[in-house]
Amino acid sequence: MPPMVRLGRASGAAAVAVAMIAAIACLFAASASAGFNPDPLPGDQQLGKAGGIAYVRDDETTVTPSFTVVLTGCPTVGGAWRITGGGFATSLPVNFINATRPMDLLDALGDDDTDPDDYWEVESGLSASGSTLSGWSICMKEPKLKYKTETAPPSDDPGRSFAAGCPGKTKPTGGGGFISSTGSFLGSLYPSGRSWKAAAHNAENDSNFTADFACLKSKRVKTVSKTVRVTANTSITPRTLCPATSHVLGGGVKFAGPAESGLAFESAPIDGSDADQIPDDGWRAGVSNQTAGTEKAGVYATCLGKRK
Repeated sequence: MPPMVRLGRASGAAAVAVAMIAAIACLFAASASAGFNPDPLPGDQQLGKAGGIAYVRDDETTVTPSFTVVLTGCPTVGGAWRITGGGFATSLPVNFINATRPMDLLDALGDDDTDPDDYWEVESGLSASGSTLSGWSICMKEPKLKYKTETAPPSDDPGRSFAAGCPGKTKPTGGGGFISSTGSFLGSLYPSGRSWKAAAHNAENDSNFTADFACLKSKRVKTVSKTVRVTANTSITPRTLCPATSHVLGGGVKFAGPAESGLAFESAPIDGSDADQIPDDGWRAGVSNQTAGTEKAGVYATCLGKRK
């Protein structure tokens, strides 16, 4: 970063405002030139806070079927709030998800680090016009969160899968992945012990394929899961709830069949039967079985228990 120049309070505020407007304008211009709707950052829906965790949602309607993106931020830009996990959902189970992952903001928007802890990106490389793509960010004020992005080994197999480990004694709180190229899509993204696992359908030779996730060392973090059966050429949306007094940090979806044959169309936080309407109680997964036989599917929720 260039050296910082000290400004007076009024001129400093004006400079920051100008920088933010210019940066957002550049982002919008780039979005327009790429052929998809820019995400209106002020449109993020603050769903509420529970147990020190904030939940935010954003929705976009598909205008250009070849590319739709949703950017959902933490409550404050470049502040103490940091991503623990995030989610996605499409209104049609045939829409392809190419990316769902934590990202870093530009310095001009008030962020001064390179950690992907500021917002959650969801990207669809193939969506039906008029369908809705939704993204969620889940954030908490936890300076000990660690972030990792790992790239899968090169492969031209149609079905690709791999696992990436958290550093040290940390374990995943939430995560996602990314696969490039038209026609590819993510099928499984879920925690497994101290690792994060990802699987995808690979439409082109050696597409860039990554696992992107957050990790934390805490005895309060527990993972719950549920396994169901999904019959041939059908979709299913199982859900699992965190234990009482716990709040969801992130979650995942798993398709146990061939990696190239499971299409994930939802992995998102949900509200339970409590009095509030905050989606802090569990996780719902949506997966489509593209095989000719019955396969198993799973939903995962990473939960933060009450401090003792």
